[in-house]
Amino acid sequence: MARKNEEFSQGDLARMLRKPEAQELMARLRQLDSAALQQAVQQAMRGNTEEAKQILTPMMQDPTVQDLAGRMRDSHGGI
Repeated sequence: MARKNEEFSQGDLARMLRKPEAQELMARLRQLDSAALQQAVQQAMRGNTEEAKQILTPMMQDPTVQDLAGRMRDSHGGI
């Protein structure tokens, strides 16, 4: 698994997204704004990560999203 501040490989990302907390996080983001989530994913796939972050920022204020993101960071070595 990639360490903090290093690039993720596609394999690293695929493994992380299979984790239960990642699945919960994606489900919560879809509940909050599925259109924005889809747009953020499309931007990220195009390499526009800053645009994707800007789209997701409002949803990251949700307490459930913050909790899930924190659990993912804790369980994946600071990612």
